[in-house]
Amino acid sequence: MNRLAIFTFFVVVAEIFILPHLIGPLMFIAVPITVGIAIWWGHRMVGPIPVLEEEITVRIRADEDRH
Repeated sequence: MNRLAIFTFFVVVAEIFILPHLIGPLMFIAVPITVGIAIWWGHRMVGPIPVLEEEITVRIRADEDRH
């Protein structure tokens, strides 16, 4: 076997064994970022949801009154 074939074989084997270990941490980082971008983009496109905004304001005021 020539050097290129041996090198290719080891690269393929290394990818099979290493890739699953890399995908886990990458998904752990990528999923929250993707969800955050989706929420931000939706908020930007649709605008704030009035009911939700009012609920947050009411809760903040109630919390301030309690203190």
